[in-house]
Amino acid sequence: MPRFLGLILLILALALWPAGTRAESGQPPTEAPRWLASSRPKDGETPCPDRASIPRPVAPAETIQLPILMYHHLAHLSTNASALWRSLTVTPEMFEAQVRYLAEHGYHTIYFADLIAYWDEGTPLPEQPIILTFDDGWLEGYTVAYPILRKYCMVGTFFPPVNWVDNDNGKRVLSWPMIEEMSRGGMEFGSHTLNHHLLARQTAPQILEQLVGSKAALEKHTIRPVVALAYPGGSYNALVLETVPKAGYGAAVGVLAGIEQTRAGRFALHRIAMSYNANLALFQARLSNSTSTQTAGGRPARPPRWPWHREETSDR
Repeated sequence: MPRFLGLILLILALALWPAGTRAESGQPPTEAPRWLASSRPKDGETPCPDRASIPRPVAPAETIQLPILMYHHLAHLSTNASALWRSLTVTPEMFEAQVRYLAEHGYHTIYFADLIAYWDEGTPLPEQPIILTFDDGWLEGYTVAYPILRKYCMVGTFFPPVNWVDNDNGKRVLSWPMIEEMSRGGMEFGSHTLNHHLLARQTAPQILEQLVGSKAALEKHTIRPVVALAYPGGSYNALVLETVPKAGYGAAVGVLAGIEQTRAGRFALHRIAMSYNANLALFQARLSNSTSTQTAGGRPARPPRWPWHREETSDR
């Protein structure tokens, strides 16, 4: 009898163990830990104060210190995960710790629409503004990032490639119903083009199609206009920079590091990449990292060759 009872307890323990901790490959698991999935906010729930009531003392200026953080996957990895996956992934627990740190230290998450209004209309920003971005439209944006951001009354900007939405029946990527719910729940969406092709390798008509088509498709499912673009692979050139505002965008981000953002460089804004090995001390240091490789006047510097963007149609 004791042996039988012990077996029952072991089975129950394994069943309740978070799914993410059992990942056996270098890739993130397809499901979020159950403690996160169960805390996903209900549709229409508004536990946070009205954003319009937040004081906005930061007067408009041509240059602003504004960290824009870049996330991809939010999951657990196995101990033998490659450097590639470790550069793309943050654990759900560390992500929550980072968001909690921001909330406890007076940071205010803003939309790209807020930044555009700051430069174009003179609308002030709240103290210690920050933008949280999530590239590629992975499922963890809905199962992990969304409930955590709602929990701490913060917002994020999500960049899904349109043609990836609803792929694989929503098991690993966002679906349109998820995007619609997140948009109603206060999240912002921006373009990551139609299919994640590197824009610097496209012709002028192809660039326009990628930018206009993705913006129009997203706006059918979101309550806010799509005003920001994230360059796949950080890839852009002079032709791309010329086309982006013509396609209706007010800002764009690449992968160049730094927190100093300029009005002249609004179509090549800097971001800080978040990775698996970053603890809170490193996270805090990155929030004040002003290193930038962009040239003066907003002209593009050559993007770094990140390993996961070796090919135009690289694995997500």
